Amino acid sequence: MSDVLLESIRAAIMALILGYLFWIGRREQLQQLKGWPHILAGFTLVLFGSLIDITDNYESLNRYVVIGDTTTEALLEKVGGFLIGFSLILVGFLHWLPLVAEVRKNREDLLKYNEELGSQVAARTADLTSTNARLLQEIENRESLSKFPSEDPSPVLRLALDGTVLYANSASKPVLNSWGCEVGEVAPLEWRDSVATVLSSDTDTEIEAEVEGRTISFLLAPITDGSYANLYGRDITTIKELDQMKDDFLSMVSHELRTPLTGIKSSAEILMSYDDIEPETRQEFIGIVNDECDRLTRLINDVLDLARIESGQEQWNLAELSIPEVIDTAMSTINAVVLQKNLSLVSNIEPDLPPILSDRDKLVQVLNNLLSNAIKFTPSEGQIEVSARLAGHDGSEEDSPVIRVGVSDNGIGLTSEDCQEVFDKFKQVGESLSDRPKGTGLGLPICNEIIQRLGGSMSVDSELGKGSTFYFTVQSYNE
Repeated sequence: MSDVLLESIRAAIMALILGYLFWIGRREQLQQLKGWPHILAGFTLVLFGSLIDITDNYESLNRYVVIGDTTTEALLEKVGGFLIGFSLILVGFLHWLPLVAEVRKNREDLLKYNEELGSQVAARTADLTSTNARLLQEIENRESLSKFPSEDPSPVLRLALDGTVLYANSASKPVLNSWGCEVGEVAPLEWRDSVATVLSSDTDTEIEAEVEGRTISFLLAPITDGSYANLYGRDITTIKELDQMKDDFLSMVSHELRTPLTGIKSSAEILMSYDDIEPETRQEFIGIVNDECDRLTRLINDVLDLARIESGQEQWNLAELSIPEVIDTAMSTINAVVLQKNLSLVSNIEPDLPPILSDRDKLVQVLNNLLSNAIKFTPSEGQIEVSARLAGHDGSEEDSPVIRVGVSDNGIGLTSEDCQEVFDKFKQVGESLSDRPKGTGLGLPICNEIIQRLGGSMSVDSELGKGSTFYFTVQSYNE
């Protein structure tokens, strides 16, 4: 009886497992996965073997279930039911092992990149927040040191209820100039209205105003007994710029990270969900994961490069260089990409250029970035030219002419607005284009920082639809 009970329990368990597998397979659409039919067939045969074993132990049932002689039934039970059944189950699970290992590796790589990028973003945000707090503290300290309004380095004014300027310290002169009035005259209408509002409400109010290109925050403090209001101004231009920089950085990070992370996650989910993917398709998804991880790495490296340069921590290896040799090195590095896109790359270098004292690797980095941008925005069969010539003196050293290097293309060009913003951080040229090339918007700002640290300057000359020329200058070297 104990054998019968055990066989019955085993059969019930196999039936429950098989039912669950059918249910989960229909719900998750697993029927087409490689190995899934083997598993279902394996559990079905094991259930079949268990049922035959049960009928052998019940004479009342055995006479209804007769499959050949006793030997045949034993073969069906042991070989067909258990041996083949468990073999099929094993084969099914073995089909899943390579995919599980591959998905696990992709998930570990993704977590590694996410952690690294998260730490860099947190560090950069902390630096910006710390700088912002330090500037606020400096402003507060400076204001606390001002014993009298006349000595205050920030604007201090007093306006009567009718708008008459009763008092203005020396730092308020730009404010009065912007208003077009002097002490004793009436301020503009909007300021008269503001004074009337704070006096009627007897509540301090803060107003921001643009004064000669600077952003000034005015605190209007009502003095109801005297029917006038004191205006305490402070320059918040730097604070606004820092806030905007922080907002731009966070916006860039959230925007630039969303696309590669979405590609990585989508590819990983597909690889995890489907086991019958063709090898070519699987390699395509793995390639997407790899490319997007490389893109995240480039973003991190660009942010770190810019941070090192701006903080003064970058190492500079100055040496006497030949600018034609530097240009040849950069052109050789980028030549394969030029040929791949069917472009022509030429140089136009003035002979007998004097040597320069500069950092070879940094100059090659600048040229490679400018050439890469030219390749991105130049259509097939276009032309890119690298030029170098003497351009007079810049006044930094006596009798040391400046060498002007230019990278020109006949690509899509830039608008006048883009030309003014192209060296701003996180600003990508051609952002209005729906098919603009992928980038971090940090390449040109990094180049600009490098050239400025090396004593030169950068500029751009472009016309929409006709191409662009990016210039930078380097100082010649006289021993």
